[in-house]
Amino acid sequence: YWGFPRHESSHAILAVCAALSMKQAVEQWNQRDDHPSISIGIGINTGEAMIGNVGSEEFMDFTVIGDAVNTAARLEELTKQYGATILISETTREQLDGRFAMESLGVVSIRGQEKMIEVFEVLGFQDMGDNQELSTAIDHFVQTI
Repeated sequence: YWGFPRHESSHAILAVCAALSMKQAVEQWNQRDDHPSISIGIGINTGEAMIGNVGSEEFMDFTVIGDAVNTAARLEELTKQYGATILISETTREQLDGRFAMESLGVVSIRGQEKMIEVFEVLGFQDMGDNQELSTAIDHFVQTI
């Protein structure tokens, strides 16, 4: 998640950059012969969520919950159906400023949601442009992983 504890105006872009980095790492892992291949599915959605400690005295967990999180989880589930690694919602796509190559997979029904949403498969980077704020945010992200 992005946006807590510090606001990031480019949070959707950072999430997709992280997903593409994960995809690349898995591809590199799978090129080696000394272990079994793995596959991943990533779902990204943009929206408001609750964040903080949840639980009881016996078990406390710091987590993120809400409809936006549930939608991201459902998108991750759909990666298997579509044979895709990274799926994003329309609300995330709207914040990406055309910086990524993607393909619409159409409008789908999401379990637990009344309204249907358009889903996109992220294929790779398009053009990051000359955005200094974004470059700084990506550099910060890369340093923290």
